[in-house]
Amino acid sequence: MRRTCLTGLDRLLLDPARFGALGCRAGLLGHPASVSARFEHAADALLAAGVDLVRLFGPEHGLRGEAQTARLVRAALHPLVDVVGHPTGRLLLARAPADFDVAALIDACAISGTAVELNANPARLDFGEPWLRLAKERGVLVSIAADAHAADE
Repeated sequence: MRRTCLTGLDRLLLDPARFGALGCRAGLLGHPASVSARFEHAADALLAAGVDLVRLFGPEHGLRGEAQTARLVRAALHPLVDVVGHPTGRLLLARAPADFDVAALIDACAISGTAVELNANPARLDFGEPWLRLAKERGVLVSIAADAHAADE
């Protein structure tokens, strides 16, 4: 059986009216590398789909501890989220991993059927072996990704 994982953005783009996105003012929580499956920047894709995008937010590392845990758990439990991508946000030699309760994220993914990403980009190596083992024990699907942001990467 072939499984397809769509980001919340891609699910929204399939039918923006279904999710109430047309005619509504919307904000985008993302970062400069947020792209659709067609490698369109998320903001451009939403605007092209007719969404009135009025704010862009990128607070990936503005939250710590319980607040960051709550944010990731909410994302994992949201019905439009299929994969929680590079949850720690770590960049080797550049940015420390985000401070949150990884076990709580894995538990939320187990409840909702949401996958968690192992970012295999050498600059990230984002989800370590102990967490992968816990995800396996709890039956959480792990998406292994190279963190490519363009078709030629």
